[in-house]
Amino acid sequence: MSLDNLNFGLDAMAAVLKDMSFTGSFTISTINGIDITPGSDTDTDLITVNVTGTPRLWWDEAPGRYQFDTHPVRADDLLAAVSVGTPIVALGNAGSIDSNNSDDNTYLFRGRNNGSGLVTVARVQGAADPHMAFDSQEDGRQVAFDYGGINLTNYKVVKVTKAHDSDLFDAAATTDSATIWTQPANSKLIAAMMRLETQFAGTAWSSLTVSVGLAGDPDGLLVATGNMTSDAADTEYENIGAYYDVFTEGLASKTTAAIAWIAYATSVGGNLNVSTAGTMDFYFIYEEA
Repeated sequence: MSLDNLNFGLDAMAAVLKDMSFTGSFTISTINGIDITPGSDTDTDLITVNVTGTPRLWWDEAPGRYQFDTHPVRADDLLAAVSVGTPIVALGNAGSIDSNNSDDNTYLFRGRNNGSGLVTVARVQGAADPHMAFDSQEDGRQVAFDYGGINLTNYKVVKVTKAHDSDLFDAAATTDSATIWTQPANSKLIAAMMRLETQFAGTAWSSLTVSVGLAGDPDGLLVATGNMTSDAADTEYENIGAYYDVFTEGLASKTTAAIAWIAYATSVGGNLNVSTAGTMDFYFIYEEA
C-alpha cells in the first residue's frame, strides 16, 4: 500500500498501520513518538535505509542497547554513531563511557586504517589539546602522550620473531648468534623480554637457551634461563644482565649512538641447524627522543 500526502488525525484514537510505504516525508506533529511492539523481548529493527550496505538502527535485546550498523548483526558490534565523514558520540557535561561489567572487559577503539596509522584514543579539547594516541605505522607499536605538541612520553614496543629455521638457529654448531634489533640513537631502553611461542625441538637436543647482549657480553641485557625444549609455551624470560643493570650511559639518560642488540643461542646434544620446531619472540620497549 502506498500513500501520498495523506494526513491522519490520531489525537483521540490509536491506529495500527501495517506494510505501508511512504514515497514522501513522514511527520509526527505531536510530542508522541512511534511505539514499536515486537510482541516479545527480542532484537528489533527500528529503522533501515535501503542503500548499499543497508545501514540500520535496531534494538539489541540481550545486552539492552541501541545499535547502529551497516551489516547483519554480529557479536562484536557496539553502540556507535556512524556518519559519512567524522564518526562522533557526543556526551553531556561530565559524561562517561562505562562497560558496566565485572569481568574486566574494556572498549575497543578501532581506527579503520588497516593497522598503519595514528589513532587518537583520548583528547582534552583546548588550546594545547593534551591527548593520548596509539600509533602502529612505524617499526613498533607506539603509545604517545602529548601536550601542546610536546611529547611527554613516547614509548614504542618492538617485537621480533625468530623461528627454528631462522638465522639465529642455522649454524652447524651448538652456538649461534644474530642481531635482533638496533636501538635508535638518542633513545632510552625501558625494558626487554623474551617469550617462547612454541617449544623448540632438534635431533638429539636436550636443551636450548637464548640470551641477549653485545659482542663480548652475550648476556648483558637478558640472561639465558630455563630450557626452551621443555618450558611451556608462553614462558617469559626477563632476567636482566649486568650491562643493563648499570647501563654504560645510565638508564636515566639517552643513548648517544645506536645499539645493535644480539641474541645468542646455545643447544645441548646436537647442532642448532638440526632443529625441527620452535618459535620465540623478543620484545623491546624504548622511549624515543
